[in-house]
Amino acid sequence: MRKNSTASPHEHLVTQANRLIESRHCLSVTEQRVVAMMVAAVSPDDEDFKPYSLKVSDLLNLLPAEKQGGLYERIESAATSLLEKPLRIDEEDGPLWVNWLSSVKYYDGEGTVTLSFDPHLKPYLLQLKERFTSYGLENVVRLQSRYSVRIYELLKQYENLGKRTFDLPDLRGKLALEDSEYKRWQDFRR
Repeated sequence: MRKNSTASPHEHLVTQANRLIESRHCLSVTEQRVVAMMVAAVSPDDEDFKPYSLKVSDLLNLLPAEKQGGLYERIESAATSLLEKPLRIDEEDGPLWVNWLSSVKYYDGEGTVTLSFDPHLKPYLLQLKERFTSYGLENVVRLQSRYSVRIYELLKQYENLGKRTFDLPDLRGKLALEDSEYKRWQDFRR
């Protein structure tokens, strides 16, 4: 079970199909945290998506005090930008380009945002029985770099095997690095 209704945010599990983990996308750290919180809100028994309401205070509880400044504005900005941030999922019959969200509703003065996943993501987040990876929400919300979140997910997927090897061009693609970014190996490794 990913979570129970009385669980604290520290007990929530982020569970997604491995194809979604392998997808190519470019999200900021805050956008990745919003997506992770939404995925953690999906119940393993859900047969369809519903609007998921996130309280900014739940994210505040997961972050160190020094990282909390301006969070309400960052969450609102991240949620709305997810409407325009496509991801590429390599399916067997060709690539699927889809946005993470189909709608965002921010409630002024309440610190709540209600988000809806795009319906094309159903096979990657609902009724997962095989080829999926789960991890604790708290494991990613404290990471400081968009690259560290992606690398964590990509490695977590292979945790039981103990190691994972990447071709450098493939890893650069999964991290959504432009050719002009981190050209020198020392910078990329750092």
